[in-house]
Amino acid sequence: CVNKKVNKTNVELEIINEQCKALISKNDCEFYCNFESQNETDIIDIEELIKKGKEKKFCPYYFAKIYSKKCEIVFLPYTVLFSKEGRRSANIDISDSIIIVDEAHNIYESVIQMNTVTISFEIVKKYFKAFEDYYLKYESRMSEVNLKRIKNICEILEKIWKFHENFANNLETKTESSSQEKNEECIVVNDFLIKSRLHNYNLLELEEYLHNSGIAYKLEGFNTNLHLQLFNITKFLVLLIMSDCHGRIFYDNKKIRFTPLDPKIYFEDIFVCKSLILAGGTMEPIDNLLNLFKERTVKYYYYDSICTNFISFILSTGPSNKEIKLNYKTRESPEILKDIVYTIFNLSNTVKKGGIICFLPSKYYLKILKETIINLEKNNFKFIKKILYDDTSSFLEFKNLVFEESVIFFSVMGGKMSEGINFNDYLCRLLIIIGIPYPTVNTELKERIKYHGNDYSTLIAMKTVNQALGRALRHKTDYASIVLIDSRYNNLISKISPWIARKTRKCKFIQILSEIKHFLNKNL
Repeated sequence: CVNKKVNKTNVELEIINEQCKALISKNDCEFYCNFESQNETDIIDIEELIKKGKEKKFCPYYFAKIYSKKCEIVFLPYTVLFSKEGRRSANIDISDSIIIVDEAHNIYESVIQMNTVTISFEIVKKYFKAFEDYYLKYESRMSEVNLKRIKNICEILEKIWKFHENFANNLETKTESSSQEKNEECIVVNDFLIKSRLHNYNLLELEEYLHNSGIAYKLEGFNTNLHLQLFNITKFLVLLIMSDCHGRIFYDNKKIRFTPLDPKIYFEDIFVCKSLILAGGTMEPIDNLLNLFKERTVKYYYYDSICTNFISFILSTGPSNKEIKLNYKTRESPEILKDIVYTIFNLSNTVKKGGIICFLPSKYYLKILKETIINLEKNNFKFIKKILYDDTSSFLEFKNLVFEESVIFFSVMGGKMSEGINFNDYLCRLLIIIGIPYPTVNTELKERIKYHGNDYSTLIAMKTVNQALGRALRHKTDYASIVLIDSRYNNLISKISPWIARKTRKCKFIQILSEIKHFLNKNL
């Protein structure tokens, strides 16, 4: 949007959409009235389109919707492609098209996330009151149809609130130590609809009214603390309608959340295309993706990486010769923590020039390992290399330092450093993966494991590991050494990206030190 009346600083997207609709309906947007007269034959991206829109006084958004129809290749985000509303809004017809999804390693989780919504019971109560006030104020001016719709919306919000009240009343007396996870419960969608008595309403019709009427913007005047959360409530209702047997409702004393256990239903609309290509540099493990296409013909192509100059090891024991297995029972053991610190110390000393990247399984483990290092340094132990932690230091700081001296950088798997930053060339000559980033056990994870099987947590964890492994080697002439520290990797080598797994060996600590030193010296 290039209309300054609409697209103001710090204005939420929903408000922009509502104000845009209002101006168009009154024929009051100079940019909208001018977009059809534009001719464009160049390849053009969003930034260029905005610039031209401002210069020539036309609407880039509506122009793009028409222009894309004439194009042979259109780039668009997941959120538009995998959303019926998104495709409708952008005028995208995917029938008989070839769809290429890049960076597809995350598509399974991304589609689940796109179709997950959380609403607080408190905001439901506020909207119930706002709709009630709106009804009373405009009752005499509204048509019978709209009166009925507003009344139905009030009833739905009231029933969701009563569902919460019933749950709250049934809770055992809570203590200060009660966790949210302990009080969270799960219910299938059909049971929720019956239990909350929403099954008799035409939710699809009400969703269309909420979406098209601009009511969300009007209600802001009745309560200043709504923050246009009606769009979340609307999305919640839509997901209830669109759900299949895999949809689940999770709720506690404060909020309610819809999420699918399996996103298969959201891929069905995509299958009208001519062909679908899911592409990525690190796709493994692919079990969940294959599950989406069980009844369809799937061809899986794998190509070797151009990065071949690396060595990779699994380290099961540290300098003390004791097993390093970072499960919940052992990961905080002082002996294990000390052994990991000494292991990193010795491995880092093999690097004469360049960065040492250490990826840890969680922020919590980064914290306790950092504390262990600080405590050891109080007792005359000292790392030769400078240490940075991503909770206190930036990537830019690391990049500037490592150009002058060898630096150890501690970060967390699954964070921006392990998925969004490339540690190519001198930025990483030694990559150390410590532990396995299993997801935190909660009610939702238990439900997913119940549905997918016991391997579900491992698949999620190893996908994160593979993303971290791919950070160090970024081009043909790049080189690095890799060490996976945790004895459990011995049984998970089949879940590691094949191009790395093929060259990964299980070796003793002393042998690994020797081989890394030789490898790095040879490549200097």
